[in-house]
Amino acid sequence: MMPLNWKPHKRAQKHVDGHWTKKDGKNHFGCKLHASVDKRYKLMRKKSRHACLRH
Repeated sequence: MMPLNWKPHKRAQKHVDGHWTKKDGKNHFGCKLHASVDKRYKLMRKKSRHACLRH
């Protein structure tokens, strides 16, 4: 959540969908991208983006 008093140009620079997580003792910020690719035709069949939260 961003503060309401931030100006539009500052709001445009912030990644609001990402989350912090810790993996192997290191902090990471962002999202996970999953892709399903057809090996024979080298086409991307499906893609999805999820928050970088550990389950």
